[in-house]
Amino acid sequence: MGSEENLPLLAVSRSTNRFSDPTTSCARPFREAKRSVMKGTIVLFSQLSNQGEAMSSPVKLAHIVLKTSQFTEMVSWWKEFLEGEARHENDFISFISYDDEHHRIAIVNFPNLEERAANARGLEHFAFTYDTLDDLFAQYERMKAKGCAPYWMINHGMTLSAYYRDPDGNQVETQFDAMTMDEADAFMAGPLFAANPIGVNVDFDDLVSRYRKGESVVSVTDYATAG
Repeated sequence: MGSEENLPLLAVSRSTNRFSDPTTSCARPFREAKRSVMKGTIVLFSQLSNQGEAMSSPVKLAHIVLKTSQFTEMVSWWKEFLEGEARHENDFISFISYDDEHHRIAIVNFPNLEERAANARGLEHFAFTYDTLDDLFAQYERMKAKGCAPYWMINHGMTLSAYYRDPDGNQVETQFDAMTMDEADAFMAGPLFAANPIGVNVDFDDLVSRYRKGESVVSVTDYATAG
């Protein structure tokens, strides 16, 4: 079958002398270290013990990387959308951040990429949380003034959210947490969420107007009266 160096996308199981897809091999319980070949480099899997044993969770979601054939447009859009800046940028990649993380979004330039089919598997959207309702509404008004209004505005119960599309059609959500974590847990375990786990469509222009006139955050984000 050839050397391991010729099998860059396969994981090698020494104990069984078989080859398997690396996307599925990690799902199995390993009692000994396994070796894999990824792009010509031998790496060791961490030793995994019996199935069902607790694993360590990450401390945060650090960043997202997007590949594009519209590099200039995408970099410009994401800098504007996040009010961010490039920590490093060249004609191949831009590392964009808006906080104390070295990058939150990276844009990579790949010419001649094909458009992703609407019915393709994969990521549906990702989201950014704003600290206050003022911040969420300010971002909405700023993007709308630049000709980029959200295509969907909704009260999810736990959050008040607006959804946008970047130049490549990637979907991104902006949200404000309308509940505490305990309140959100209780809401998601309750009958309202079970009956409608998506939410109720809302009009941000109406909500902004009501909020600017002095209506409270609790009232503007209230799920029971949304829509």
